Amino acid sequence: MHKIRLKRPWQRIAGPEREVLKVDVPDLEPVLASFISPEYVVVYQRNFNSPTGLTVANTVQLKISEWSGILQTVHVNEVSFSSPVAPWEIDISKFLQRHNRIEVKLVSAAGEVPCLTGSVVLMIQEDGE
Repeated sequence: MHKIRLKRPWQRIAGPEREVLKVDVPDLEPVLASFISPEYVVVYQRNFNSPTGLTVANTVQLKISEWSGILQTVHVNEVSFSSPVAPWEIDISKFLQRHNRIEVKLVSAAGEVPCLTGSVVLMIQEDGE
């Protein structure tokens, strides 16, 4: 199995003012806000190219290891996945394109700052591994 960590550059769009900041994931600089409401939303976005050398025998899994708050949705190229629990993993092979976009939407839970606190990884596996 081959692993590709999706590190910097991620865009973090936070709060009602939709402040945009480039961050790394895991996000070690969570949103600083004097008050986090129960509806406080943080969205992480990242573009990436399809891994080279993929064949029909390959499976590509997206894994999000950890977060704070409630993971409301994950979009991969406009395909929506919802309500996962950590760690979260899904086969995205059939949704991959030459150029791809991941969007992760987190919502505050009981005043907790929504944040991607773990890694986001593409795991490439060939049938039979």
